[in-house]
Amino acid sequence: MNSTEVITEPVQTGPNAFDIGFMVVMACLMVFVFWLTTINYSEGMKTEVAKRNGEAWTEWLTTAGTTRFNDDYAHAPCSGKAEPGTWGECAAYIKSQTSLKALVNTFFDKPPEFIPQCNKEDRSTTGAIVIENMVATPPGSAVPFIVKPLTNEDLISTKLQLRITVCDKGGYSIKVSEFEF
Repeated sequence: MNSTEVITEPVQTGPNAFDIGFMVVMACLMVFVFWLTTINYSEGMKTEVAKRNGEAWTEWLTTAGTTRFNDDYAHAPCSGKAEPGTWGECAAYIKSQTSLKALVNTFFDKPPEFIPQCNKEDRSTTGAIVIENMVATPPGSAVPFIVKPLTNEDLISTKLQLRITVCDKGGYSIKVSEFEF
């Protein structure tokens, strides 16, 4: 061969089969990531709505707790002077006669339930509200208060120190607030 002879082959400027395969795989991954992001956002918003439900209960009970021992209190079943005045009567009244009746547990599209505690093994507790009664112990005790679920039979004739938590999708509790009612 002579050194002056140059073999010229056309230069390939378009993608080859491997390039096209890579682009297809990347496009599929982008679609998958977008789909997964949409699902995670939706589930996160459901948890956020559950927290807002707990915050709404906290706000209502805190506001009601400031005036519930007055003679002209508007919500008689929740009054501190009601006889016998149980939490069950007050909760039923709040769920049916106040603005809180419109709250929805978005995980199940039904009103939020009250449960004694969140349970990781029981997925039906997702989005539920836990209201706990924090009972003070005598001064000097090693434990400042005892936490127990607020039951329907508990009397509300005295001030109560309450804690509200909500259950997330995994059954773990999310603390919302501690307040006086």
